[in-house]
Amino acid sequence: MKRLSFLTLVLLLGCSFQSGAAQEVSLERGRDLLKRGEYKEAIKVFTALVEKDSKDAAAAEGLIRAQIETGEYAAAEKRARDFLNSRTTEAPIRIAVGEIEMETGRYAEAASEFERAAKDSKGAIWLRAMLGRARALRSQGKEDEAQAIAQEFVRY
Repeated sequence: MKRLSFLTLVLLLGCSFQSGAAQEVSLERGRDLLKRGEYKEAIKVFTALVEKDSKDAAAAEGLIRAQIETGEYAAAEKRARDFLNSRTTEAPIRIAVGEIEMETGRYAEAASEFERAAKDSKGAIWLRAMLGRARALRSQGKEDEAQAIAQEFVRY
């Protein structure tokens, strides 16, 4: 009886340790699928992760990026905005919204979204946001403002 209890305990502990690793493997699998261009499969993986934990920013970003790649702009934007309702400073999600707005021709909104993302970030995320903002401004014909951002980018 003691052996059975001990084996049950070991099995339960093993399962609980593997659950975190399984999520990481799934997150990595989703990212790998995204990199390889297997967007429909990536959407399935990221959707499963988001259903497990709706606050998982990495899974939400992966799902949104996969949806952007498949042209599901409305679904991607809805998911991003829903996520941002609870976590307003999540810069990678803001950048994704800016990219959706660029793809759908809403350049002024995109520039604003990229600017907001830049305020909430630093490092590589800040650089992506600033580059996105410069692209959005250039798309609006605001070359001088885009040039100023490019100069700031170079100073950084």
